[in-house]
Amino acid sequence: MYGEGDPLMRGFALLALGFMACTNVPLERLPKPPPPPVDNLISIKGRFCTEKPETVEFPVKILFVVDVSDSMSVTDPPDPADNNLTARSRAVIDVINTLAGVPGVEIGIIAFDSNVNPLTRGFQPNLTAADVASLVGSAQNLNSNQGQTNYQDALNLAFQTIVTDVQAADDLTRGRSKYSVIFVSDGRPEPVDPPDNTNESILKVVESIRKLERERRLVELRVHT
Repeated sequence: MYGEGDPLMRGFALLALGFMACTNVPLERLPKPPPPPVDNLISIKGRFCTEKPETVEFPVKILFVVDVSDSMSVTDPPDPADNNLTARSRAVIDVINTLAGVPGVEIGIIAFDSNVNPLTRGFQPNLTAADVASLVGSAQNLNSNQGQTNYQDALNLAFQTIVTDVQAADDLTRGRSKYSVIFVSDGRPEPVDPPDNTNESILKVVESIRKLERERRLVELRVHT
């Protein structure tokens, strides 16, 4: 019998403990800690002073392009009951009077037959009584003449009138401006002299006018017929 103090038993016990304590797992270094997060957030404070609302204008520019060719004497003759004004004249005058005194509103008038006649020098203000009287006087001249209907040159002048006005404005005013072209005629372009005054050439000018909205960064530009 082996006693608890027997050297052989103690040896077996130590050997068993040795087997239990062994492992084949290799030692590894602890991984380096990740870098701290990058602080890429910023905070900005500031003040922006806007203009007083009552002083800010949003310009509205209306350009009438009106046919006064010979055919209009039949379709729109002077009306004796209205001081011999044509319906074209009356319509333009009504717009002038309705918008009289409105800040930012300006009106231009172009008459055309075989030739083109700017009745106003570009866009004119419609604010004071003198402004209104001047515009009404121009509109009263929308009577028919002996001539044909030169659409292309009339629209070319409308295009140039808008471009000239836009170039004279600063960036802030231009970015607030709306333009409206109102084209009035009773018939078809005459004479058609290819490549001039054809449907294709006329539509090309109209498209050039419409493109000014994007190219010149206007709020709006519309062509009405």
